[in-house]
Amino acid sequence: PLQRLIHELAEVRANADLLGDHVLRAHLLETWDVEQTLIQLAIRNWSGVRDDTVHNYFVWHRADGRWAMLPWDFDSDFVDFHAEIFRGAASSLTGTHGLQHFKDSFFRAFPEEYRETLFRLNRELLDPDRLQAAGYHGSLVAFARTRQPEVERRVGELRQPSQPTNLTPVGGAAMLPPAQLIASPYTHLSEPAPA
Repeated sequence: PLQRLIHELAEVRANADLLGDHVLRAHLLETWDVEQTLIQLAIRNWSGVRDDTVHNYFVWHRADGRWAMLPWDFDSDFVDFHAEIFRGAASSLTGTHGLQHFKDSFFRAFPEEYRETLFRLNRELLDPDRLQAAGYHGSLVAFARTRQPEVERRVGELRQPSQPTNLTPVGGAAMLPPAQLIASPYTHLSEPAPA
């Protein structure tokens, strides 16, 4: 199955070079867990990984027949604050061991989805305050504080809903009847805001 995966992907990539990346996108949607793989790629590249282009990952043929990636060996992670967010892509070979065909395929087929995934994770799961609240301290939180603005700069501005804020209860007040939970109204960075 692994050989078939590699050969099929090479053939689809060659066809995509001629016909367009929509061919690659359709193939990956059919054969991979795209959402899970984009999350794995985003977290791995957020962590500033230096050496997962030719090794330090596994491909996983899941019971549902789809493929996914699993990271391995984290000894060179969380050190490069300025790491390229598309590390492993053909367009980003500086400072890497080479082209990583799986990563490059996803970056070609799903560039906006990858950016959105990285943007969301950077502001949510990988936010330094959330990492600290989850019990992480020291160098990981320090890395996140420096990495977060760098990732924001590299991802660019994405149009998304504004994060709602709590209106009531205020300041940790008790929630006893007849108190109500009220959040700020829906807003969006796009004008006009989508529904």
